[in-house]
Amino acid sequence: MAGAIRPERATKPVLTHQDDGHTGAAAELKDAYPALRISASQEESPYISGERKNPRLRQAEEMQEHLPQEQKSFGVPFCERLRRVRPVPVDEMLCPGDIFHWCGGCEILATPGRMPGHISIRPLNNDFMVAGGTAAVENGGLGAANPSFALI
Repeated sequence: MAGAIRPERATKPVLTHQDDGHTGAAAELKDAYPALRISASQEESPYISGERKNPRLRQAEEMQEHLPQEQKSFGVPFCERLRRVRPVPVDEMLCPGDIFHWCGGCEILATPGRMPGHISIRPLNNDFMVAGGTAAVENGGLGAANPSFALI
């Protein structure tokens, strides 16, 4: 597979925010490859490491008792998915404006929304952006993530 990096060659995964789809396998990867240095924003780190409860989980749990019965079939499994995410220690705190040499130079951007400490990665040449869930395809174009699933 062209351009693929084998897991044992990875060195520093960047976690954009604490969510099952973005950090769900981080603890297992760290178990398998202890030399990995997990990176995330300083604001998001307490949620990823398990020091603080995920605000989206807290919000979903609070909403459960107010949901109509037909929506609880989505809400209960959603809460369970978030509860199952194993915490993982964060080795390196990232700050908005940090620049890294990846892909010819990348900048860390603060993009709160899905979570308060959400970050994105922008290459200095603007060829692409790693939005990590803050963007969605809407009517064939780039749009913001659904605000009803955001915490800003």
